[in-house]
Amino acid sequence: MEEGKTNFDISNLSLQELIKVYENINSFLSFLEESKLDESEASNE
Repeated sequence: MEEGKTNFDISNLSLQELIKVYENINSFLSFLEESKLDESEASNE
């Protein structure tokens, strides 16, 4: 296995762990959406 890579098998997770992963991904996507600059904001700077 290459150094720095993690082997992640989602089938080994319990339902509770899957829900937690889903919530973390959702939170991260929300953060990305909120921190995204609009083109109009970027051109004003």
